[in-house]
Amino acid sequence: MNTILVRKLPTPTASFRIRRVPFLGRFYEYVFCSQSTGKIEMWSKRILRKIFPAYYRLCGSSTGEFEFQRQGQRSEIQFNARNTEFCILSDTLFKNGYEIEVAALLDVLLPEGGTFFDVGSNWGYHTLLAAGSRSKLTVHAFEPTPETFKDLVACVEQSGLAGMVTCNNFALSSNDGKAFIKLPEGLHSGGAQVSSDGGVASINTRRLDSLDLPKPDFIKMDVEGHEIEVVKGGQNTLKLARPYLIFESKPNHLQPDKVLDIFFFLARLGYNFFVPAIQREPRARNFLIPAGWLPAANDDGLALIPFIPETRLLCLSEFNVFACHESRLPELMTKFKPWP
Repeated sequence: MNTILVRKLPTPTASFRIRRVPFLGRFYEYVFCSQSTGKIEMWSKRILRKIFPAYYRLCGSSTGEFEFQRQGQRSEIQFNARNTEFCILSDTLFKNGYEIEVAALLDVLLPEGGTFFDVGSNWGYHTLLAAGSRSKLTVHAFEPTPETFKDLVACVEQSGLAGMVTCNNFALSSNDGKAFIKLPEGLHSGGAQVSSDGGVASINTRRLDSLDLPKPDFIKMDVEGHEIEVVKGGQNTLKLARPYLIFESKPNHLQPDKVLDIFFFLARLGYNFFVPAIQREPRARNFLIPAGWLPAANDDGLALIPFIPETRLLCLSEFNVFACHESRLPELMTKFKPWP
């Protein structure tokens, strides 16, 4: 496949709106998420970054609230801001939506009554989006970090989606056993990594192939470098179900093999790779931009740009990769059209 594919960017049918951010959440967002406007602010943030971990350790539960809308229903959901990944709801960087390309692909390609695996679900942003957009869906959310798992369960239950969503408190990996979770600076749950040599908590690991689960239609992976272990432990499932995949890819030019392992592994299984992007046509121009790079426009399109594993390292940035099995390319083409 060497053709760029495009379609109209779908209108979300489920959405989030932050209602209340506690001081801990505002403190974290200011120090770690907001951009500095000058040298004085930059230096003050450096000082505050040293202070924040101590304040975080002393601070107990810190309750915030967001509104979740789905199919005409509204749920008021309380959350614990000690999970710093809740910042995506209030961070101005994501005011037009967090990972809009992932949400759009789920909306377009995940069938009503289908099965979605959210691997590395954290508190359940994509789990809630997927389940909230459909009347019938089977979702398995996998989150190994004990405290984060509590947040996931709380959000699923408060949203009224417990009948669709099963929360699994273990990491998918290449073996059934034990491991550890490491958090960057002991704070950032969105960067949690599976480790074999210690961390903030001991966790269980399971192979996807060892689980008695329905065949997935779509799998999302956000596992901070553990992707190759997940697919190795689920290769029989991938061969049988041939699900759509989306996963994060980060550059590492000192260890290129680590970046490329998952691409060559999936390519041997018959997968093709695409970079999701946004198509825009202002003033009779037609061009592509990275997802989330500019505020959304009403006539934006969703684009899939094909690439081969050998060219991945030419891009210096991290991005989400969409993978489609060659047998499902005809199905994909019914949802998109060639560009330009």
